[in-house]
Amino acid sequence: MIKYLVILLPLCTLANNDEGSVSGTVLGYDVALIGANVFLEGTTLGASTDINGMYNIPKIKAGKYVLV
Repeated sequence: MIKYLVILLPLCTLANNDEGSVSGTVLGYDVALIGANVFLEGTTLGASTDINGMYNIPKIKAGKYVLV
């Protein structure tokens, strides 16, 4: 029985993968904004932009969010 449990657990994890990410670039008058804070309203998830104005917020559960 344990042999089957070990095989099935990874399959269940892959089948229930309901996470994603949000990424993008923050620009102001066509200039990248460095260090801008981007977050999902009502959560503790967020990121700061890098030197190119790019950000990435990983491991977001499926749903609707407001990006600020």
